[in-house]
Amino acid sequence: MRIPDAYPERAYTLASRRGRTILGLAGAPGTGKSTIARLLREALNSDAVVVFMDGFHKEPIADAISIAPDVPLVTTNSNHVLLGEEPWPPGEP
Repeated sequence: MRIPDAYPERAYTLASRRGRTILGLAGAPGTGKSTIARLLREALNSDAVVVFMDGFHKEPIADAISIAPDVPLVTTNSNHVLLGEEPWPPGEP
């Protein structure tokens, strides 16, 4: 899968902010959220980490994923963040 150049450019902009930013990717199952999160992490190298939320609601484990204090961008993905009224409201592009 190839993602548009604007995606890693936007992620880099978010990572360049002061402090830490959390980027949430939301969408229906099978739409490529995990793949996009992985590709963004690869594009940003050590400036990003991915926290996959698949299965989180079944058995969360405290401290299962270590995130170094100097990592500026945390990307997470889940269709669960879309829970709410149908139709799902649009997110920020």
